[in-house]
Amino acid sequence: MEGEPKQNIIASFSQDASKFAFQANLPQKNGIDIYPLDPTTGYKINSSFVSCVDYESTEFHASDLLFLNWCKSTDTPNIGSRQSKRKPVEDNASENKDNDKRELKTENFFVNAFPKGQLVIYSSNGKDIVNIIRNRQEIIGLDTVDNNIWVLDSNKVVKIFDYKSNKPLKIFTLIDEKNEDITNFQVFKIIENEILIIIFTENNVYVIDPGKRRPSTKAKFEIFGGICGGISFDGQYIVIANIDNLYVYDIQNQELIKSWSLQVEDIKIFNNNYIFALTTKGQLLNVYQINQDDAISSIKVANSEILDFTRVRDDMNNSNILIAWLNVNE
Repeated sequence: MEGEPKQNIIASFSQDASKFAFQANLPQKNGIDIYPLDPTTGYKINSSFVSCVDYESTEFHASDLLFLNWCKSTDTPNIGSRQSKRKPVEDNASENKDNDKRELKTENFFVNAFPKGQLVIYSSNGKDIVNIIRNRQEIIGLDTVDNNIWVLDSNKVVKIFDYKSNKPLKIFTLIDEKNEDITNFQVFKIIENEILIIIFTENNVYVIDPGKRRPSTKAKFEIFGGICGGISFDGQYIVIANIDNLYVYDIQNQELIKSWSLQVEDIKIFNNNYIFALTTKGQLLNVYQINQDDAISSIKVANSEILDFTRVRDDMNNSNILIAWLNVNE
């Protein structure tokens, strides 16, 4: 599941890459360290500024974590419904520099999901609880977009919360997937602030459009063993990883565009066309273009494991990839 702790290791960049949550030994340490990251220092970690989510002082336990993610405060419109149209852009990170600066000033919030339907939202340094949301059913999926938290519960009901509110902005029930066991749940913001959801089951992958009054299935792909996926910012392509392959499909007509033989555990799509695929062993990050047969680049870490990766931009608005890895010899 998206946001699920990986082999008792917590590693998660905030949406703007200004915070990094990390814990290498979750069962033995009832806390998660929060590291501030600063682009002016090359995102180098300074242990002097680390803070901690200390579960010892609350009723919660790190070992009970089901999912975790980050959201951030924002003044953009509510994404639970269709938005007013605006001029298309190539990518959501390609907006003007004024908007980029505004994003850097927004505040991050650390979202934790626990058993019994409990969502706990912590401040950016993890020291304070900002909100607790209690859902009646168990949470089986969690994702975030900007300031909104998307929750899938055991009744196949999707709820959208603002991080500071206990009342859902929107609620709807999955229809086509209701009789299948859901294995992953991912939410993506695409062009014009629209939202698409990917639902993974054992035998199928669904693309859901939640923006209409009655959310509907936009596409269905008969793929066994789907693990994770991504959607291009223009909403045209979906990338799906299953147990053996990586696929690119056109969402509108469900046509297979490209496939590669690769075992992948995480996918991110940047600039509409570049697919970053992290292999299951965590030592290789391949980069593909949708119209190319082979990987155009590979990033390999020797004697290490890539834990998380994200895109950042420099002062000239150029894209770079920020990678967190664990040295397995330490």
